Amino acid sequence: MKVQAPQLPPSLVKDLNLVTLLQSDEKVDSASIANFDASIIKVNAPSIHDSRLEKVTFVKSRMHGSDFLNLKLTKCDLIAADLSRASWHRIAINQSRASGAQLQNSTLRDITFNDCKLDLVNFRMSKIKNVIFKDCNLGEADFYEAKLSNVSFENCKLDKTSFSSVSLKNVDFRTSNLNEIEGLDSLSGAIIDSTQLISLAPRLASVIGIEVKD
Repeated sequence: MKVQAPQLPPSLVKDLNLVTLLQSDEKVDSASIANFDASIIKVNAPSIHDSRLEKVTFVKSRMHGSDFLNLKLTKCDLIAADLSRASWHRIAINQSRASGAQLQNSTLRDITFNDCKLDLVNFRMSKIKNVIFKDCNLGEADFYEAKLSNVSFENCKLDKTSFSSVSLKNVDFRTSNLNEIEGLDSLSGAIIDSTQLISLAPRLASVIGIEVKD
């Protein structure tokens, strides 16, 4: 799967006060920000472009309509952050935590989530295209009525993850365990392997009303 990776400028500005800039409605551009606490910040439509964020904390922040473009996030913390109606494009997110984050009604394109904790994340009614989830915990995440296109779940935990009423196109689950997912009847357009099919057969039969008797 081809996902556009972020390409940062050769020179990044350091020692910026992220909170001050965002609360002043200024775009953060070409910045390198590390070890910064922006927890509980409340801003509308914050814009961060062409930047690197490392160990930046947004716990319980409210950033509706965030405009994130061409970013690298490493070991960041977005637990319980309200990021609804976000527009994220060309972002690499590594070893970060976003448990319980709100990303409903968002557009996510060309994103790589690597080794991230994404349990209980709300992706409802979002448009997700060209996205890789690799080695992520997506337990009880909610993709209700989301549209997923060219998405790969690689070695992910999908315990009780909800795919109810989703629209899927070229969505690859082959290396993840689907036994505990919800919304099996909405998986048209998914890619699975033969072993997964055998494992899912009893539940699939139940979903479509087949009674199996020996």
